[in-house]
Amino acid sequence: MKKKAVVLVVLSVVLGLVISGCDNLFQVGLGESVDVEAPRISIASPTAATWLKGTVTFTGKAQDDQRVEKVEIQFESLPGSSQYGPWRSVSSLGSGTTERTWSHNLDTTTLPDGTIRFNMRVTDSSDKETLLSERVYNIDNNAPVLLVRSPRDIASVTGYNSY
Repeated sequence: MKKKAVVLVVLSVVLGLVISGCDNLFQVGLGESVDVEAPRISIASPTAATWLKGTVTFTGKAQDDQRVEKVEIQFESLPGSSQYGPWRSVSSLGSGTTERTWSHNLDTTTLPDGTIRFNMRVTDSSDKETLLSERVYNIDNNAPVLLVRSPRDIASVTGYNSY
């Protein structure tokens, strides 16, 4: 009987220590510090397949259940090459923790006309990454050129200076 009483007291003390160490005894889960979701990223503008000219500002939103740490962008090294350059941080990352707006300025005049592809990625405080892959845009900074092939000279035009 005395042995049962000692075991019961020891179990009561252990149970008391376990219960006192819990922040919220009735909340199910692993606590607030566990990051269970991957971050998300979206592009608000410009829409895919848009024609770009001059300096263009890309904008969007990054979200996470804990904290958005960084948003990066990666462009093709040259339009049509399918080889990507290094990851770069976006130009601007808004304040906030779980939801942050971002923007990035691209001077398209430094690139040749044509199709350009890029990737985006967002990283959260637990180093989880989400990749938004291969958005495609068209660059056109050159004005159209009009070629006149006929008539070859002004004298061959009938009715010229006939008033």
